[in-house]
Parts: sequence; C-alpha cells; structure tokens
Amino acid sequence: MAHFLWTMDYNPTHNYDLEPLHYQSNVDSTGLTSTQTAEKQAPVQVVSPKIQRLRELKQMLDENVITKEDFEKQKQKILDEK
Repeated sequence: MAHFLWTMDYNPTHNYDLEPLHYQSNVDSTGLTSTQTAEKQAPVQVVSPKIQRLRELKQMLDENVITKEDFEKQKQKILDEK
C-alpha cells in the first residue's frame, strides 16, 4: 500500500508555520479579538516592586543563597520602606 503513494509523487516532507495563540487576532461576536476577550475575563495583575523584591528574597532563601537571619532582616527592611 505504501508503494502506491510513491507512484503518485507523494511528498513525504511537510513544512508548518506555527504561531503562538496569543498573537492570533480572531474577532468574536462582541467585536473583540480573542486577546481582548481574554484580557476582559482575566485582568492582568500588577506586582508592586516591593512584592517583587520580597519574592526574589524568598527565592534566595529557598536556594540557600542567604541565611534565615539575613532573610528576616532584609524582609523587615523592605516592609518598613514607604
């Protein structure tokens, strides 16, 4: 059966161009693109610089880059900032 495909000049090589889903701009029934619809349903949360620094500090503690005592000192400094 496979020999049949080769006699009909079957091309065994195929190329595909893949695009990420978030770049597609399909318009739905409301007139919004799929990206706009997703943004409407799930708003983007903005992380404050203080929270980001605390997360980085926690990651350093988890990776044993800093000690628990250093973590607590630095965490308190960040929390005390205005």
